[in-house]
Amino acid sequence: MRTVPVGVAGDYYRTLYLRFRQTIRTALEHDIRTGREPNTMEPARATEQLLALYDGLRVQALLVPGFDIIEAFDRAASRMRRGWSEDYRRTDLFEIPLDRTREHTARPDLFGTP
Repeated sequence: MRTVPVGVAGDYYRTLYLRFRQTIRTALEHDIRTGREPNTMEPARATEQLLALYDGLRVQALLVPGFDIIEAFDRAASRMRRGWSEDYRRTDLFEIPLDRTREHTARPDLFGTP
């Protein structure tokens, strides 16, 4: 199984996806100019976030019976948009020291017993 599409079909789908991505970015840029979105939001980053959300929800919609992708997208995007009103602050929330990584796998109370 390939992870990178090749050939004519791969080029076609990649082009469609990049156009979709540009459409989102252009719409977000317009929304900033018209005041619908705050000027603290970076269109390139917001596009990445919306596509990550959308792509992740599409996977769930394929795998989870009865999954309501519209409701899930609306709820998550609404919360995401609120965050765009704030200035971005880098966090070290996801930085785990290497000497502590074993603690996470050694916790059967968190992950169950093998």
